[in-house]
Amino acid sequence: MEKSENEYWLSFQKGDEEAYTCLYRLHVKAMFRYGMSLVPASEAFVFDCIHDVFTELWIKREKLSAPDNVRFYLLKALKNRVLHLLERKEKPSKNLESVDFDDLWADYSPEDIMVLGEESQYRQELIKKLIGQLPHRQQEVLRLRFVESLDFQEIADLMSINRQSAQNLTQRAVEKMRGWILKHE
Repeated sequence: MEKSENEYWLSFQKGDEEAYTCLYRLHVKAMFRYGMSLVPASEAFVFDCIHDVFTELWIKREKLSAPDNVRFYLLKALKNRVLHLLERKEKPSKNLESVDFDDLWADYSPEDIMVLGEESQYRQELIKKLIGQLPHRQQEVLRLRFVESLDFQEIADLMSINRQSAQNLTQRAVEKMRGWILKHE
């Protein structure tokens, strides 16, 4: 029987390397997508930040409490690490325009499909193009809500805004996307 995230976390805290590896495998893809969306960064920079987060987790494992949402905890830790390195002037080297949005948006959920409309080759390409035209914070909020499935309070905490602002930002992004899509139909 497969363990839950919380069971993996508790085992990892006790020094179980297999549970630690499972946590990494469960969350590395989401962390990479989110890390690439935060800043115009190279893949190597983002992976270094992810590995820094997991290294620090292992070192501090016995002192950590079990988070309510492991993915949220890891995304928050990654964002803090990225911002810390950027403050130290360790600038990444990849332009945001060169980020491959296919990789960032590869995990569509049924909720994404409802919000963004019916799937078709043209529509998918249009949506990717339109998402790239949104302001960075609107791109981030859409990714957190519909790709990473975080609730509005978690998004607010991660983005250092209040819950209502997270909801408003999401609504504005969805409405802007909807308006653009209607113009292109």
